[in-house]
Amino acid sequence: MEHSEDIDATEHVEESEPIEIEPVITPAQTPEIVWTLENLWRAAQRVSGSLLVPESIRGHADAVVAVMLTGRELGLAPMASLRVIDFIEGRPALSALGMRAVVQGHGHRITIVESTSEKATVSGERTDTYEEASVTWTIEDAKNAGLVQGKNGPKLDWSRFSKQMLVARATTELCRQLFSDLILGAAYSPDELSD
Repeated sequence: MEHSEDIDATEHVEESEPIEIEPVITPAQTPEIVWTLENLWRAAQRVSGSLLVPESIRGHADAVVAVMLTGRELGLAPMASLRVIDFIEGRPALSALGMRAVVQGHGHRITIVESTSEKATVSGERTDTYEEASVTWTIEDAKNAGLVQGKNGPKLDWSRFSKQMLVARATTELCRQLFSDLILGAAYSPDELSD
């Protein structure tokens, strides 16, 4: 198709009203009505059989409520709690991702300094005290801890996901060292409790 005249796109732009977008509700802004025990119990009964619930507590509404309440103590919304908290032998276990979210949600810093299949270094800084720490986990550390090779073969598939697993171990150790006040209710990750 031929155009007989050049069109300047800026000539035809009309000014419009700005579009208002509803902000995402942060856990701290979750309406209090959600947090009543009766509402949590009702929600837990509805979702406890769902695939959104970790397998270890699926079908157990009481455990789902416990996860949601643990999450509340950590500043997490109910469904976010189900994504990052598991119960292992009656103890809440917060994933490394969950720990990072809690720490960063409080304004502190966690940085993955190095991540290879042989070594991971994670550093952190508190914004209230400016205290800093750094933790390194190596594949040799994992072997020495008996994580790579168990009595009956590999406990977890470190050969396929060693980068991620090393970062997770370095993260959880850093969080216990530097941010223990934030993760006190769930200081160990699911794989650490099941070791």
